[in-house]
Amino acid sequence: MNRVDGFMLKDAPSDKLTNAIRNVAAGQRVLDNQLALTAWDTTDCPLINREMDIFRLAAGGHNAVDIAAEARSAWRQRDRGAQPVTARRL
Repeated sequence: MNRVDGFMLKDAPSDKLTNAIRNVAAGQRVLDNQLALTAWDTTDCPLINREMDIFRLAAGGHNAVDIAAEARSAWRQRDRGAQPVTARRL
């Protein structure tokens, strides 16, 4: 099963990254404390709609393959609906 088991800041110290990898390998989930605090301090969501779609699917228990297929389908439908009015058949 494909899933995300950890979130770390990309500039986290190497000892924290090493510990996170070991914990994930041991079956635990990892969330960087600084990342969580940063998310709590943010009043506006920095994610675009497509990124939020992916998080919603992941939260619903979908695996990476399902998320990719669902996202492609939803994005195609959304993009088709975003055509200029002059390009649509009336």
